[in-house]
Amino acid sequence: MTDQAVFAPAWCAIIPLLGVLAIVALAWMFAKGGKGHAAKGESGDKAGAPSEDQPQVEHMGSRALACSRGTLAWLAAYAIALLAVAVACGMGLYADAVWKVVAFTLVDVALASVVAHRDRCLMVRKARAGSERLLRHAACELGIILVVSYLAMWAMECAYSDWAFGMALQYQLMETIIILGFISVLYLLFGRRGAGAAIGVVSVYLIGLGQYFLYLFKLAPILPSDMMVLGTALAVSGNYDYVINGGVLQGAGFALAALCLLSFAVPWKREGNPFRRYAFNLLSALIVFGLLAGFVCVPDYKEDADIKIDSWFTYDCYKKYGWLNSFITVAQGMVVEKPEGYTTEDAHDLVKETAAQYEKESSATEDRAKAQAQFQEQQPAIVCVMNETFSDLSVYDNLRCDYEGPRFYNSLMEQTIVNGDCAVSVIGGGTCNSEFEFLTGNNMAFFGNGIYPYSAYKFDGCENLAKQFNELGYTTTAIHPNFPTNWKRDVIYEKMGFGTFLSKDDFAGDDELVHNEVSDASTYKRVIELLETDESPQFIMDITMQNHSGYSRGGIPERYQVDYAPEGVDDAGMVDQINEYLGCIEASDDALRQFIADLEALDRPVLVVFFGDHQPGFSRDINDLFYPGESDAEHQQRIYQTSFFVWANYDVEGAGRFADVKNVTTSNLSALALEIAGVPLSDYQETVLQESKVASAYNAFGVCDAEGTWYDTDSGEVPEDLEKALDVLQRAQYLRFIDKDK
Repeated sequence: MTDQAVFAPAWCAIIPLLGVLAIVALAWMFAKGGKGHAAKGESGDKAGAPSEDQPQVEHMGSRALACSRGTLAWLAAYAIALLAVAVACGMGLYADAVWKVVAFTLVDVALASVVAHRDRCLMVRKARAGSERLLRHAACELGIILVVSYLAMWAMECAYSDWAFGMALQYQLMETIIILGFISVLYLLFGRRGAGAAIGVVSVYLIGLGQYFLYLFKLAPILPSDMMVLGTALAVSGNYDYVINGGVLQGAGFALAALCLLSFAVPWKREGNPFRRYAFNLLSALIVFGLLAGFVCVPDYKEDADIKIDSWFTYDCYKKYGWLNSFITVAQGMVVEKPEGYTTEDAHDLVKETAAQYEKESSATEDRAKAQAQFQEQQPAIVCVMNETFSDLSVYDNLRCDYEGPRFYNSLMEQTIVNGDCAVSVIGGGTCNSEFEFLTGNNMAFFGNGIYPYSAYKFDGCENLAKQFNELGYTTTAIHPNFPTNWKRDVIYEKMGFGTFLSKDDFAGDDELVHNEVSDASTYKRVIELLETDESPQFIMDITMQNHSGYSRGGIPERYQVDYAPEGVDDAGMVDQINEYLGCIEASDDALRQFIADLEALDRPVLVVFFGDHQPGFSRDINDLFYPGESDAEHQQRIYQTSFFVWANYDVEGAGRFADVKNVTTSNLSALALEIAGVPLSDYQETVLQESKVASAYNAFGVCDAEGTWYDTDSGEVPEDLEKALDVLQRAQYLRFIDKDK
């Protein structure tokens, strides 16, 4: 959408509907004109003529001007496109200028009028078949496919990018070659008919349209790993409003132009064994596919094509280099690279040495020993809450409207053992990556760009908190009140070792939904029930759902609704999203207040770890609007911070030694919480905590020193001690997660 979303009036739906009527009139006129046409042409089909799915030459005279079924099918595409635009306008889902609807309608009808003449043109080609040569026909078809591929490239790019026409020529050609290969394969598989290539054109356009919607909802590009979690995407797809703009129409215009050309692409009909023709087309398709695979897989797009994907501005890179080029570059970088000079034996030694150093320094006082003894004696329940999209947006200059953040949460900070900012690697989505970091202690900083580990890796034998607590004799429960198949949690949790997984079906019939989702309060009630009904030591991982995007679907109880007016935010749609999100946070804050009260009244020791998985996607826009001109590290890390705390309903021995901790990351937060509780740590967890004394927080984009200063890891300006700490952490993580079977 445009920066200032202006919704067109509903009456503009009349414009594309008039276009539909014009197309229907065209079809009727040509059909009527053909009914009385006398057949005077010579009979018989000449060898070597372009074939058509209509009556042969001896019959075509009677239908010379009629719209054949094939032509009607092509015309239907133009009518359907206009109907879709009419529906969007009528439902208030078009946010752009009315003149763009007018322009699109005129282009659509003009192209349809060309297609309406298709039968006449093909009839002339048949009549001249005796003089037409095969090479001439092949050259014509090749020309059509080449032009169509170029048009399809623009259809995809214009649908999502406002920089489309600024793309360098070399990247235009790269994308066109890829699309050419894809369309050619379909063209050959469909017997050299335009309909096959049309499927390719529509598919390419839908990529651009899908990217447009994903950025609209989450301000993020489509990544290769997204392809592995389409089920999760579909599960939450109903939460959003699908608003289109002029760019979507422009892309559709290019796609329709390509379809117009393809309507004239028909196979050359030759006498002989049809099986040989099919076999030849199949062989040709396989050859083209092989060439396409080579073009995609063999070159190193980053080095050979100079496509540099900036982790901070990945979406901008997609627009600069083209969607396909960028997507392939990200895919090529998904492989987790082995650290330079890595060997399994050296990594084992490094982890043992670092863990030993942590043991030595931690044993300097009696605090750790007291905490460990207390844990062995009391075996407190450990409850971890990863709260969906929970963050304190007051960090953005109080939103320039005196917003002070979640009130109870902020008041609770005086009672916590430790609290502060938690660095994450995702924004607006990608919940599973924050969850993965916390449960496994691994950090996305050492994975390739665009990876979702839950989808990309097997978790057999993976070290994680559930497995660790199982070995300590704890009961382990995971809670997520949505579909269990989202992010493959039903499979991953079983492999992690969770004894019980409570998902959406387990919350059926709950009293109140918030934001049309199972509320935070409902999951907290379930946690309290587990703690009250089962006296065994428990580890509970509660992943809430209430605050999930999008933020234009309502469902906020009136008592939580707010009406802030951030100064400088002129987009009414964004203001509405901000207020709906803040209403969610109000509900979360109230649920947290009751949860803490219930835990305080509980007659058993409980330690709570609470953190948000990421900020809402629109935080990026607020950040850019409020803080222009900052350095990349300072500016971008603001949107990759959430809030965390560790709290207990009992006096934790030695807890005061963590009072100075203010910055963590999701991967070291779990180790920190276990150290606070006195839980026995693995060598890996002790290594993480030892290096966190230097690199207090880190994520996929940067690293923070002990004083709270952030550095961009790609800037070349990271201090030597931080570089060393990251190197140790990378080697330890590679050993533990990738090299774990050795």
